Amino acid sequence: MATSIRKTDDTHSEAETDSGWPRGVRLAVLGGLAFAHLVLCTILTFRYSPTENEVAHLPAGLAIWRTGRFDLYKVNPPLPRLVAAIPLIMSPHQEDWSRYTANTARRPEWQVAHDFFEANGERSFEFFRMARWACLPFLLLGLIVCWRWGRELRGDWGGLMAASLWCFSPNILGHGSLITPDVPAVACGLLAAWRFSHWLKSPTWKNGTLAGICLGVALLTKTYWVSLLMIWPGLWLVWRCGQLSADRSASPRSWGGEFLQLTAILLLGLHILNTGYLYQGTGTPLREFNFYSRSFTGKSLDPELDPPGNRFRERIWGGIPVPFPQEYLLGIDVQKWDFEQRMWSYLLGEWSQEGWWHYYLVGLFFKVPVGVWILCAWALGSFIRNRNLRREFAPLLALVVPALGILLLASLQRGMNHHVRYVFAMLPV
Repeated sequence: MATSIRKTDDTHSEAETDSGWPRGVRLAVLGGLAFAHLVLCTILTFRYSPTENEVAHLPAGLAIWRTGRFDLYKVNPPLPRLVAAIPLIMSPHQEDWSRYTANTARRPEWQVAHDFFEANGERSFEFFRMARWACLPFLLLGLIVCWRWGRELRGDWGGLMAASLWCFSPNILGHGSLITPDVPAVACGLLAAWRFSHWLKSPTWKNGTLAGICLGVALLTKTYWVSLLMIWPGLWLVWRCGQLSADRSASPRSWGGEFLQLTAILLLGLHILNTGYLYQGTGTPLREFNFYSRSFTGKSLDPELDPPGNRFRERIWGGIPVPFPQEYLLGIDVQKWDFEQRMWSYLLGEWSQEGWWHYYLVGLFFKVPVGVWILCAWALGSFIRNRNLRREFAPLLALVVPALGILLLASLQRGMNHHVRYVFAMLPV
């Protein structure tokens, strides 16, 4: 079947077959998938009671709207819980903030969540259901990106396959019907990867601006996306060096302009992240923070007994202004402290406080459907045999490399092997 290449308005190439589906058919297929996806997730919003982690997200999101503070549930950025709390601020309800105390290491969100349930009784279940509905657009975002990216790579059938895998993924359905940030982070990270791949192929200011905006949104969903600030420059270097080696006549002289655009992308992403936190504490010197994790203090501290520390206070780089919001960095510290406690974990009939480097690999093996693994094996075999497919794989590096990086980072945190959702960034791969 012949293949033609047509240029879109943002200068990227999109592969379409001569017998591509009419626009009406494409819209009907995408609409049908979106409808099925929303129906399945809506059913689950009724069937699930609030989960253990979910109960604290809703009052934490409400607290931001009420107080403008971000210290409840600081281990995750605020965007998903902000969205989840929108129906609540428009509905009559009771609030109890009596145990809302500011502390860098203790986590009062659990006490606040208990008080929220006590104050609202059985109506709490209704509020959580509405909050879940507010988060459903994140699912549609992931579905649309899968459709668009799949079509660009392999035509209409590629878009249908990618969107269907998202639409009917048990992990996406199960966690996407909650207000926890895991699926919103996957959807927004997927969007950022898609837009960055466009910029790599066509480094224009328009594509760069879109990539920067999407980067900022991703940073506001899950802390692990901060890794993109380091991964994207590395991907750009690899991409450009690869082009230089493939085409000896190419010149690196234009790299200066692209580097300027890349810098603007990263700065725009940081600006959106800081805007999401109202720029609270941005630019604070590193030595002025109070930490509790061993990574940031150099020793093991008990938040109940020990004063906070900071291993950077007496060092020259302690005076460096931190380009992140205060609660964002303190949330990383709290999360690191949690991981350092060596909690009991369970895997394949064994309990351990030391954890396993392969925990998430095993978890993905069992939690991803067998049919998907068969498709992965088939795709890998085709990739190895077909040189043209290997060329088409290059734009997907913007998706694959960050996902593998998050898998590696999570596997190194062996102090708490509890949740496979920590590596859901691997699902779109």
